[in-house]
Amino acid sequence: MQRFGNCSQELVNLVLTGRGTQNVHDGEQDVGGGYIMKGVARQPYVGYLTRLEFLRVVKVGSFLKEPRFPAWVVGSESHFSVVFSTEAKACEPAPESATKRLFDKRDASSGGFVPEAEIPALMEELEIPVASQPVQMKALLRKMDQGMGVVPWSVFWPVVSPFLLEKEKTETRPVVVDEAEAEARARAAFARADVFQGGFLQPEQVPQALQEMGCSCY
Repeated sequence: MQRFGNCSQELVNLVLTGRGTQNVHDGEQDVGGGYIMKGVARQPYVGYLTRLEFLRVVKVGSFLKEPRFPAWVVGSESHFSVVFSTEAKACEPAPESATKRLFDKRDASSGGFVPEAEIPALMEELEIPVASQPVQMKALLRKMDQGMGVVPWSVFWPVVSPFLLEKEKTETRPVVVDEAEAEARARAAFARADVFQGGFLQPEQVPQALQEMGCSCY
């Protein structure tokens, strides 16, 4: 209990999750200097929302926002309320929740952005195949580049979501090209079209090389 008998966040977390941690974010956050802020370790049965998030005082993690059952304790400045739904899908996690948790782990300042230098490692952690292809990785980074050295979540998610979400039936999945294999095929097609073996192609030989590579532009 806090001063004047107010319920502390530790007590709320203890009741909801079984652990009296002090914070409402997912997992643990390293804030530097050897100091670790402990939050909610796993998805609870009943969730938690707070008006303080609207006021930008705290940021509730996806574990508390997306509990196992569609029921939430709602905190305000002076009291708690409970809201619930009879529809189980009301607490289904958003498609981006797992990705957001990994993103937030690298968001040391909790400012909603990650250093641009950490994006390739984050992509590998998300097991996105394009992360191992340098040229395509650079192309994705250019899409995320805001000229600030950091990538906000609002920019990161639209770029990576096609690689993580199932597309509608009328859409196709993003194509991840093996750059080494593509280069080998291009060299082989070039060599076959290079009738003089001089390391160059005549203009009329270019369509042949492109067709052998499977290019549909000719």
